[in-house]
Amino acid sequence: MEKTGKIMCVISTYKDRRVLCILEDGRIVDLIAADDDCGFNVGDIIIGKVSETVPNIASAFLDLGGKKGYISLKEGNSIRPGAEIPVQIIKEAEGNKDMALTTRLSIAGRYAVVSLPAGNSPAVHISVRIADDAERERLKRISEPFTGDYDITARTAAETVSEELITSEIKELTKKLSGIMERSRMRTPFSRLYSKEHPFISAVRDCRFGDVSEIVTDLPDFYELMQKSFPGIKTVLYKDDMLKLTKLHKIESTIEAIRERWVWLKSGAYLIIDRTEAMTVIDVNSGKISSKGSRSDTFLKINLEAAEETARQLRIRNLSGMILVDFINMKRKEDYQLLEERLKDALKYDLSKCSFIDFTGLKLAEIVRQKKRRENTFKV
Repeated sequence: MEKTGKIMCVISTYKDRRVLCILEDGRIVDLIAADDDCGFNVGDIIIGKVSETVPNIASAFLDLGGKKGYISLKEGNSIRPGAEIPVQIIKEAEGNKDMALTTRLSIAGRYAVVSLPAGNSPAVHISVRIADDAERERLKRISEPFTGDYDITARTAAETVSEELITSEIKELTKKLSGIMERSRMRTPFSRLYSKEHPFISAVRDCRFGDVSEIVTDLPDFYELMQKSFPGIKTVLYKDDMLKLTKLHKIESTIEAIRERWVWLKSGAYLIIDRTEAMTVIDVNSGKISSKGSRSDTFLKINLEAAEETARQLRIRNLSGMILVDFINMKRKEDYQLLEERLKDALKYDLSKCSFIDFTGLKLAEIVRQKKRRENTFKV
């Protein structure tokens, strides 16, 4: 199901964090939280200094100037104690875990990603979300001339976009990454070579629900930032002191609901979301629904609704890792095929890499979602 509703973004503050919500026809379908002072962000490139290597876990630990990070020893022979190397943050620190780093630097645009090659032979990669073979071949043909020194990845947003726009962006990205590599040879440890754009800019630019028609914020600094970043999008500075922006668009109630296990569906069914150390488990319950038709049709209808809401909850809670969804058992094989299609379609709107794996032997849906930033938690 393609999204066709009006898409707008609302940026405000809730308790200790800045929040951006994407709304489709007034309903929050995604929520991104960011700290006021993030320090280093995912995507930033810094000159790190290797403090120690730990062969038994095949990792090295780096000092980033007051911050710590770790990297796989498989990334290169240059990773040795005392070495000063440019690294990029690929995952935020969380709990007792340091930031995850890589030496495979990359710069992302709207249509493409330019990165240092994983091996000796630079290559073209096409987003797995692009299914049309002819389009994949077209994007490969456009990207191949730029693979002299870098891997080129065509992003989902590149589908059907003109060759001129894609080529122009790849040229800009390769020039930027080349400049970063050149500066890295002359900079001292802990220097920041590249600061990735604010995650809110990425969220608006890469929005998978459709083109954003309006941005509303009550934060003057973000009003200026969004106006500058997206001159073609209507940007409004909200100034009504009588009604908070977070209440007007139900941001407060949405965030408060994140703490709850139960999520009610419009049909009267509900989800129960439980976190464990190893995974997230979501149970679909029929509630007190009285079937007016066949039980099979009723269960299918509930499961299809639950698939949509499951994908939404993964986004607004920013859950990650292994997710198991226990849908209501169905007898017809074709109903599971419909459920799989609906689930895959719902997951494709996620900014994080999120994939349906399969149904287990017990008919549990397996989903894997990549984690780059901490969960959408707020002070109580």
